[in-house]
Amino acid sequence: MRKSTILIGFVVILAVTFLGLQVFEQFYVSDLVRPFMLPLLTLAYVFRYKDTKSYFFLFLLFFSIAEILGGIIYFDPDNVVLDNFQYYTGNLCLISAYIFLILEIYKTIKLNVVLKKYPIHLLVLLALDIYCVVLVSRVSINSGFMVNNIECIIEVIYNSCIMLLLTVSLLNYLHNDSNKSMSLLIASLCLLFSEVIQVAFYYVKYISLLEIVSSILLITAFTIFFNQARLKYSDVKKFKTLDKLEEA
Repeated sequence: MRKSTILIGFVVILAVTFLGLQVFEQFYVSDLVRPFMLPLLTLAYVFRYKDTKSYFFLFLLFFSIAEILGGIIYFDPDNVVLDNFQYYTGNLCLISAYIFLILEIYKTIKLNVVLKKYPIHLLVLLALDIYCVVLVSRVSINSGFMVNNIECIIEVIYNSCIMLLLTVSLLNYLHNDSNKSMSLLIASLCLLFSEVIQVAFYYVKYISLLEIVSSILLITAFTIFFNQARLKYSDVKKFKTLDKLEEA
């Protein structure tokens, strides 16, 4: 049996266990299970696709590091130094992960063609990005959990990366219009909604159901990301989706 298949089996078991623990509100135990899922999925990706150089691999790697760091704090929750290390290093790893994923998706886009043919669409997306970043960041900053300007800056950069990822994924779908680009867009949407819901139960009001939904969306996102790795961009007419919209 292939190593990747065995690892994927372990990941599935851990994911089901993780969600089951959350459903029964055993969040402390589920948080101890979570750090193992993505690193094992990353190993499965390496064994299956023999890839350790692409931007997508770096995305998985840095996200895995952030997940591991997130689990370390539970061994000494009262350690302020460890908590600060986990917060700053973990968030920087997540920001790096999103940047690598953006670069992975962006490399298939001919930006000069997109800018020339659809400037209005880009302006609308840019305005939407700015609005969402300001809105979500304001909720986080006004929550009272941010203790200094550095944390506020990290929060804004983090939210900007998530919105930029969604924008690039949408442009990629409009530009390539294939199963792979659609998968990347759906996975990016799942990531976005997972993060937005996370902001809600972290900084507004904690509701256990929101945490469960956020976890389901996160697992769904990485399931799609892993599966899309085997897909290739099909030979399609560029901008077919937008052309249909304009002809309607």
